[in-house]
Amino acid sequence: MYLKKLEIHGFKSFADKITIDFRNGITGIVGPNGSGKSNIIDSVRWVLGEQSPKTLRGSRMEDIIFNGTSHRKPLGMAEVSLTFDNSEKFLPIDYSEVTITRRLYRSGESEYLINKTPCRLKDIRELIMDTGIGIDGYSLIGQGQIDGILSNKPDERRQIFEEAAGIVKYKSRKLEAEKKLSNTNQNIVRIEDIIVELETRIQPLKIQSEKAKKFLDLSEELKKLEINIFLREIEDIKLKLKAEEEQFHVVNNQHADYLSKKQSVSSEQLKCQQKIEELNNDIQSMKENYFETTNLLKKLEGERILYKEKVQNIDKNVSRIRNEIEGISDKDKDINIELSHLLLQKQEFNTLISKKNELLVKENEKYEELGNLINKYQYKLEELKGKNIEVLNSMSSIKSEANSMNTIKENLINRIKRIEHEKRSLSNKKKDNTEKFLEVNNEIKKTKASYNEMLLKKEELIKKNNEYRNKYQDLLNLYEKEKNNLRDLQSQKKLLQAMDRSYEGFSSSVRKTLKLCKENSTLGKGVHGVVAELMTIPKDYEIAMEVALGYSMQYIVCNNEEDAKRIVKHLKENNLGRVTFLPLSNVYSQKNKKNIESKLIKHKGFIGIASNLVSTSNKYDSLFNYLLGNTIIVDNIDSAVDISKTVKKFKIVTLDGDIINPGGTITGGSYKSKTVNVFRRKRKIKELDDKIDDLNKLTTQYKNDLEELKNKLEGIDNKLKDNSISVESIKLTLLKKENVLTNIENQGHSLDVSLCNLDEELKELKSELKDIDESISKKNSFVLSLKKENEELENNIQNMSRIAHEKQNQINLLKEKITSIKIDLASLKEKRDNNKMEIKRIQDSIEVWKNNRLNKEKELSQLEKEKEGLIKKTDNIMMKINDNNVLSKQIEYNINKYTNEKDIWIKRNKELIMKIETIDNALNDLKESLHKIEVKKARLELQNDNLIKKIWEKYELSYMDALNHKSDIEDFNIASKRISSLNRELKKLGEVNISSIKEYEEVNQRYAFLKEQREDLIKAKESLNQVIKELESTMNKQFVKSFKQINENFSEIFNQLFNGGKAKLLLDDYENVLESNIDIVAQPPGKKLQNLNLLSGGEKALTAIALLFSILRTKPTPFCILDEIEAALDDINIFRFAEFLKEFTKNSQFIIITHRKGTMEIIDYLYGITMQEYGVSKVVSVKLSEVAS
Repeated sequence: MYLKKLEIHGFKSFADKITIDFRNGITGIVGPNGSGKSNIIDSVRWVLGEQSPKTLRGSRMEDIIFNGTSHRKPLGMAEVSLTFDNSEKFLPIDYSEVTITRRLYRSGESEYLINKTPCRLKDIRELIMDTGIGIDGYSLIGQGQIDGILSNKPDERRQIFEEAAGIVKYKSRKLEAEKKLSNTNQNIVRIEDIIVELETRIQPLKIQSEKAKKFLDLSEELKKLEINIFLREIEDIKLKLKAEEEQFHVVNNQHADYLSKKQSVSSEQLKCQQKIEELNNDIQSMKENYFETTNLLKKLEGERILYKEKVQNIDKNVSRIRNEIEGISDKDKDINIELSHLLLQKQEFNTLISKKNELLVKENEKYEELGNLINKYQYKLEELKGKNIEVLNSMSSIKSEANSMNTIKENLINRIKRIEHEKRSLSNKKKDNTEKFLEVNNEIKKTKASYNEMLLKKEELIKKNNEYRNKYQDLLNLYEKEKNNLRDLQSQKKLLQAMDRSYEGFSSSVRKTLKLCKENSTLGKGVHGVVAELMTIPKDYEIAMEVALGYSMQYIVCNNEEDAKRIVKHLKENNLGRVTFLPLSNVYSQKNKKNIESKLIKHKGFIGIASNLVSTSNKYDSLFNYLLGNTIIVDNIDSAVDISKTVKKFKIVTLDGDIINPGGTITGGSYKSKTVNVFRRKRKIKELDDKIDDLNKLTTQYKNDLEELKNKLEGIDNKLKDNSISVESIKLTLLKKENVLTNIENQGHSLDVSLCNLDEELKELKSELKDIDESISKKNSFVLSLKKENEELENNIQNMSRIAHEKQNQINLLKEKITSIKIDLASLKEKRDNNKMEIKRIQDSIEVWKNNRLNKEKELSQLEKEKEGLIKKTDNIMMKINDNNVLSKQIEYNINKYTNEKDIWIKRNKELIMKIETIDNALNDLKESLHKIEVKKARLELQNDNLIKKIWEKYELSYMDALNHKSDIEDFNIASKRISSLNRELKKLGEVNISSIKEYEEVNQRYAFLKEQREDLIKAKESLNQVIKELESTMNKQFVKSFKQINENFSEIFNQLFNGGKAKLLLDDYENVLESNIDIVAQPPGKKLQNLNLLSGGEKALTAIALLFSILRTKPTPFCILDEIEAALDDINIFRFAEFLKEFTKNSQFIIITHRKGTMEIIDYLYGITMQEYGVSKVVSVKLSEVAS
């Protein structure tokens, strides 16, 4: 067997999938530090089942998944596959090629596969056990494990020797056998305790069982006698019911005859009543005509009076209008006088306006003359101002030139100051440059400190990540636990629902019937279900209701007798047993219990009438009133006895199932349901629904919490990623600051050059400043002569301005006077306009009064015409009044005539009513007789039902089932005496435990079974002890043999590698080799025998290599992976190591991770690990033998 191939994807730095093909010989893996070489051996160790993150150089298992870089996202899974050539069947599996695969997801889930088939970690470990290639074997030697081989920890050292000796599988089997032996011992102790406990129970149970059997025999005889007495009483009741039925038939016929007579007389009375109604209608019609005529007379009289009043009103209006016409004539005279006065005022206003217009024309002429004079003065003033401006412009121009020169001078001064300032600034910069150099140096130190701080922060984030992952796992365990609980509850619910659907707990005949009705819709037409299905009751009343209903719980409810007959016929034809049906059409309510609840409501212990405590559909109210309306529910037997003294005809049931029957008998004791309690099952389903809802909410909450933790973990992963980015950023900052430091040095040299240039420029500027000062002096002298000329012109301008101002004041006064005249003129015009408007108003009023007078005269003419018309209408109304008086008297005569005829018919109707009352009395007597007969029948039927219920309540037998127990009893008196005798014997037996019969059989069987089990366990214990002895013997022999061979090889190889010296292996306890410590003694050439810890690093490494080669010579492994184990050796020892390695390639395949040139020279195939992209490892390969050729 050899290693063919290694495939890695997402493991540590291997972000992309890589494949490494291995061949026989030596394969080398090389690359720079940090490129991911050691991740190769870590991946092999991990795929073979390594569970310690620390061994894989991580803090938690998720660290092995590629965590991303600044350019790549993290992966969600790591996968490694290892393929072996197994054509020689080295591995105990029937495949010529074996691939072991392991996957890990970021969520924490993992998978193991053998040839792509899912398996357990245990399967992989058993497959490679004792082959030397396991994680505890000697085929994988990583960095630091060389020291582990030579360590002071005996258990670490023993693992390699046990793997080489091939006793790991025996050791594993021994541990399993010891575990089984421990369990067997515990089981023996537990069974012996149970046997002792059962021995104390068997004898008492045997006595109780015999007593119970006698009780059952006596009870069966008593049952037979009591059932036959009940059946005899039922037969007597049926005979009485037949006699009452015959009497009912006779009375019912008499009742029918009287009904026929009543119908005949009622028909005649009805005709008489109809005639009276016809006369009443005629009389009513005539009365209505009489009232209409009377009302018409009243209406006509009212109209006559109204017309009379209207004529009087017209006379009044005529008088009023004539007075108004006279008033209009008087007002007309007054208005004409006022109009004459206004016309005189109008003439006066026109005269005043004419005078004001003449004055305004004169003042305007004066205003124009004064304006022309002012314009002449303004022209001369502008001429003087123009000359003055020319002087000012010349002066301004020269000043501007002087100012420009001053500006140049200032600029030169400022430039000189700036240069001096710049010199000072450059000197300061030079100083700052030196300080900045020191500052940047300090910043570089701080950046390095920040880098270290970021690394610490990363460690904290990793710690926090582990904490959250532990929380996540704990919560996941809780979630899975509650999910399992949910599945258990759902299974319970399904089981109960299945029992409900199959009518578990009902008799077989009831179950068969209900099943047939569901399957055959024609047969099941009208069937509602069993009584127990149609009701819901509170938990506390379940036992009471089960006892109260008894067998009637299993009655099948249907619509009517036809439905029941159809199914009974089918049961008989198919021999399917007997079933009791309850047709809803036959059910009647217990009407005589209406007031019983109000009577008992204050009674201590009273809970209610049973029918009122049931929840059901309205259509079944009568059904449950029939079944339970005669039953009272109370809290206990004391309350039941107390209430039974108050009510005699009710069955009283306690919450514990005790009964007081209407006759006074008491049934009680411990109660055990003989059938599966249907009520409890329905309630249990409801409770399970509630629990399932609660668990669904809880698992949803857990799921949400898991999601929240997952998000937090992702957040921490992101922070870790950000941390890595920050570290890179700090590195980049450090590089930039080093560049800044170089720039600061360059700036220092530039500053020295700049200071020299500024000194030369300063000298030139000072010479230029002297020339500018001389030109400014000349310009200032010319400005002084222009200033004198300007002062003379300004004096002339001031005199001319004063004269112009005086003339302007005169024209302003004239302007105010003209404005005053205009205001007076406007006021007069306004008064004249108001006068015109008043004249117009008075003229319009005269026209209005004239029109009013004409209208009043027209109105007076119309009123006189209206008065004539009203007088004519009054005469017509008087004629109509006379005609209606005659008609009213005729109608009154006819009313009296019809009233007399009606009285004769009323007398005949009374005679017929008296006759009907006589017949009704006779009918009521017959009805009373029928009712009495029905009451007797109902009482007998109730007695019959009570007897049937007694049979059920005492023996749980229906009436039809009780008939099967019927037998011939010659003398019922003797039978009654025998019943009393049996009751006495049963009483003497006292308390009887019926269940003890079955319990005794079960305990006896269990006792025998446990004794047999104890013997089997004792035999198993002896067998396990024998197996452990044989395993220890085999392990002893095999370990001693292997140890001896390894020791010989170690001594020989040590001598060859060290070119002399001695070495051997020692056991400190040869009596117990399997637990003994293994010591290594080494003496390199030229040195004394000494402690291994005192050897140099190279000597320790070579000693460990000698031990490794000695184990490989004793028991070669198919392959061996070595990670830089020769790093501490010098060149000479490297050569020896390489020679030994070539020798061992005949039996084993080697994969070596190395940096040493001497080792590389013997490698056949070489793989290079590089990081072309930061943080991502790549693989390149070359066959060295081909290169050499």
